[in-house]
Amino acid sequence: MSDFPPEIPPAELIGPVEPTGHNQIRAVSATTLTGATAMSGTSGALGNGTDTTLLQALRIWSDVVLVGAETVRAENYGGVSVARRDRSRRRAEGREPVPPVAVVTRSFNLARDSRLFRGTEAAPLILAPASACQDPALSGARQEITAAGGRIVSTGTGTPDEMVECLHDLGYSRIICEGGARLLGQLVRAELIDVHHITIDPSLSLPAHPPLIAGPGTGAGDPPERHHLRLEGIRATSDGCVFLRYSGKHSGRVP
Repeated sequence: MSDFPPEIPPAELIGPVEPTGHNQIRAVSATTLTGATAMSGTSGALGNGTDTTLLQALRIWSDVVLVGAETVRAENYGGVSVARRDRSRRRAEGREPVPPVAVVTRSFNLARDSRLFRGTEAAPLILAPASACQDPALSGARQEITAAGGRIVSTGTGTPDEMVECLHDLGYSRIICEGGARLLGQLVRAELIDVHHITIDPSLSLPAHPPLIAGPGTGAGDPPERHHLRLEGIRATSDGCVFLRYSGKHSGRVP
């Protein structure tokens, strides 16, 4: 018999929570023991029921769900589902009942008939650099997004700091980033993530791809970096899944 419980309440995995209105960025992800973050193109096969409830609880905690466009396409993202009791609590806290999904893109390559626009109550935010927002060649793609109900938000030059600042200016203090690898890599390099939630799926997968985070280039020529984290919580379930919570701020970068 396992010494570990079959499931863990999500509040225990989330840990201490700052008051409503306090700016904080959390990242949530799952990976196999060999480092792959998806099987057959999606992450749905990784983790277990506790991992699913943790993801949902972090979405309820958040004011906005931040994700890269490539992940939206691969995972067929829809809007966040919020139970009635959680909607009431969010309203009482002065927050929107349903957090929107904010998608980072430069191409506006998002199908207007996708679940991102059809399967949501909160209009998705489409974050793009000013250059893309003003590019005449992308005019048609932008018009399709607005016709589908999306809200295009210019993020200046498109740096991670500017993206986050735009979300804060819109009133979104709590941000949960759900990937993908390049977006997480940008936020890590900018040292913007306060808390990392990482689920270790008890499997050895081949190939070990895609990675948890990726650098700005193709990977082979990127200079090596190490961003030290501080372990704040570790739990495990009886099926072998391990749940890690790390502090990611003020940890320092080692070349």
